[in-house]
Amino acid sequence: MLTLALQCLTAVLGCCFARAALSISRHRTALAPDRRAGWLLAAVGFGVFGASSAVQDVGAVAAFLLGEGTAVYDTYLRWAPAMNHSRIGAGIAFGGAMAWVAWRGRFPGRLGWAVMLAAMLVGMLAGAAGGAREGPFEMRVHGFTAATGLTVELIAFATALLVAASRGTLDLFLWTALMFYASSMALSVPLLSSASLADSVGHRRPAAWLLQLQPAVLGAMMLGVALFRLALLQRGLRVRDVLGRGPGRRPRVLDLDRAGDAPAGVLRER
Repeated sequence: MLTLALQCLTAVLGCCFARAALSISRHRTALAPDRRAGWLLAAVGFGVFGASSAVQDVGAVAAFLLGEGTAVYDTYLRWAPAMNHSRIGAGIAFGGAMAWVAWRGRFPGRLGWAVMLAAMLVGMLAGAAGGAREGPFEMRVHGFTAATGLTVELIAFATALLVAASRGTLDLFLWTALMFYASSMALSVPLLSSASLADSVGHRRPAAWLLQLQPAVLGAMMLGVALFRLALLQRGLRVRDVLGRGPGRRPRVLDLDRAGDAPAGVLRER
């Protein structure tokens, strides 16, 4: 029961974070274009995650209430891997899209948004297809495949965080929220791997509720960050970017072509 409650709480927190991110992105005059784009993309991505998780949790609750051996219970176990992998597939594309927004440092046009949304849709469908081929939920198999997929998603978001930190293009609070999300994946990978290997190496599996506890805790922290950022905007206060610069300033780019004209150990900025 605790595991199911934490699972449902994570979905609710994801939807709430998406709603807060959407509210933040609507502050057109207070946010630089790249920061507004990051929050809007976060609203889309976590909105998809939250909605998908909520649909799956309805099935989980029904399966729990009706009990093992019922058609609903068997159907849920059959399609749970597909639902899980669909979010991982969309998350990989989501992380890549966030890295692209951070690199460009500007608000994408219609074509850019269309490409990002299409990539997330393709990732979701590809993940769902892979999960469907996996078959009914079995921790020995699903733990390994989910850990592998989350590792790829973690790399995508780590890339986005590094790009944003080096170029100073995403809002500091969004960067912090995404760091919490990446931390959740980093914690999930060893837990899922341990659970999948428990039978073969002869050790106890991590408690099921533990797998759901850290996403719920870090999801609450993400929501707190977004609500605090929204409160700052509503009060008219602005914050500096990841590199400590004020709002609206372009990222500093080192002019490597002119580096030879500078003193030893110094690179000029343009």
